[in-house]
This record gives sequence, structure tokens and C-alpha cells, in this order.
Amino acid sequence: MKPNLKSHRFKKKSISEFLKNSKKFKTSLFTMHYLEDEKSCYAFVCPKRIGKTIIRNKIKRQLKESFLKHSTKIDSKMSLIFIANKNILNSSFKKINDMILLSLKKKIINEKS
Repeated sequence: MKPNLKSHRFKKKSISEFLKNSKKFKTSLFTMHYLEDEKSCYAFVCPKRIGKTIIRNKIKRQLKESFLKHSTKIDSKMSLIFIANKNILNSSFKKINDMILLSLKKKIINEKS
């Protein structure tokens, strides 16, 4: 079952604390911060240096959609933050989707599934 992202949002104050305590996995397109919590929360961040608002929103939508495709494989107590890099501008949705799947397999998805 796909998670409802609105009910799994981070509180504004908890993001900076999460980034300090979380583990980090860096790819060419984004950086994924992950930590096992009592409640699962998800965030998709696209910094202003990436481009204008329209471009940043498009990238966030692509990250969310590719994450939702693979979210059923993730443990329900895992919190994640995806921070986009500048290289994501020149990549297709398929490449973003493959990179998210690869990073989730490497660091989060249990091999039992």
C-alpha cells in the first residue's frame, strides 16, 4: 500500500535535527538521508541553486512519483529525505526512477522482500 505523503510530512523543526542524526547516501542525482524512527516521514528538497520554481517543482514531483512506485518495499519505520543535486536537471524520469530504486536497494530495502 502506498503511503499518503501528506500524513508523513516532517515538522519544520525536526528536519534540521533529522539531518544531523541521519545516515547519508550520495548519488550523482540526489543525496538520500535515512534513519529508522518510530514514525515514518518523507521529504523531497530541491534547493534554489537548481533553478527557478517551475523547474524545482517538476524535479520534486518526479522524485515523489518514483519514490511512491517503490515505497511498498520500504520498512514502515524508516524516515527519508531526498535532496536534489544540480546533475538532476539533465536526467530523464527513467534515470531518476532507476537511481532511487538502486539507492533504496543498497541501503534500505530488506533482502527478505
